[in-house]
Amino acid sequence: MSVTAKLTPAEQTKRKKARKAFLAILRRLKKAYKVVKTADQWYGIVKQVQSLLPKYESVLSPVDAQRLKAALQLTDTSHEGISRAIGVLEFELEHVVSALPSGGLLGAVILGAAVAIAAGVGGTCVALNASAVEVLVKNNGCAPIPLCQGVVPVLDWISGAVGISLPQQPIGSDAQDSISLPALRLTIDATTRGKVGFKLLGILPIEMSIDVDSVQLDGQELLGQSTTLDLRNAEDHELVVTCN
Repeated sequence: MSVTAKLTPAEQTKRKKARKAFLAILRRLKKAYKVVKTADQWYGIVKQVQSLLPKYESVLSPVDAQRLKAALQLTDTSHEGISRAIGVLEFELEHVVSALPSGGLLGAVILGAAVAIAAGVGGTCVALNASAVEVLVKNNGCAPIPLCQGVVPVLDWISGAVGISLPQQPIGSDAQDSISLPALRLTIDATTRGKVGFKLLGILPIEMSIDVDSVQLDGQELLGQSTTLDLRNAEDHELVVTCN
């Protein structure tokens, strides 16, 4: 469905119902890492999603519908494979849920964020990309971290314009991946264990949405506080997220 097409009242209502239904499954899925151990349990979750697709697929974009269907496939029935599949499905559901509400206000907010970031450094988007720094994110025993592109509608385009590059897939347990950011002020809000968030120049928020036991940037423990760091101090940084 085109996001620019004018929706009828019936379509708007259907989109709201679809968001509510997929969000309910997403919330159950976030708790599944501790209880889903077998393929049969995994398929129980899959059936919930499959039951919604015939009813609400018409309000999803073709790409979102295809990606969601692909995320329902289980190719590895090991515990690690099931955990990885949960992470992928959670990522796709978050993308679907975030895309369902009207995108007008969200798009304006994100566009404003991009302009503010560019203005904050007094330069162009090209300059932002030229001064990027790399942050290596290590997942130490946590559920897959959905710190990846596609989580928020329009964010991929805006983040690319201002020099932010996120992983293509969630960062799996005991795995690592890199984030590229402009050399600006980065705020890491780790005051709530289950909702660690990142903000660049105080805007453009990205959340990990997992329960963690430790968050360290370049060896400095950040859990339990909100910390603002100047990324211009070094070209490379290391963020270690630990779950016991």
